[in-house]
Amino acid sequence: MDYARGYPGSVHDAAAFEHTAAHQYPTWFFEGEEFAWSDSAYSLTACTIPVHKEPASLQLDNTVFNKAVSHLLVQSEHCM
Repeated sequence: MDYARGYPGSVHDAAAFEHTAAHQYPTWFFEGEEFAWSDSAYSLTACTIPVHKEPASLQLDNTVFNKAVSHLLVQSEHCM
């Protein structure tokens, strides 16, 4: 488990994620070729793979990829 605290609910998850240990020290959470799926607001890193945005999302291969990723359950929520 990893978390960032002190951010209001209006802060986007991607902005808050930049201040987590998973982003700052990815080797603590990921080994070898492991990575995390993310939505298009996240940046592409060695450990974070976001879905494609337009116009790239209009290509057939990218559409199939985005659809497959959209079926994954991800829990990244604001808490109090």
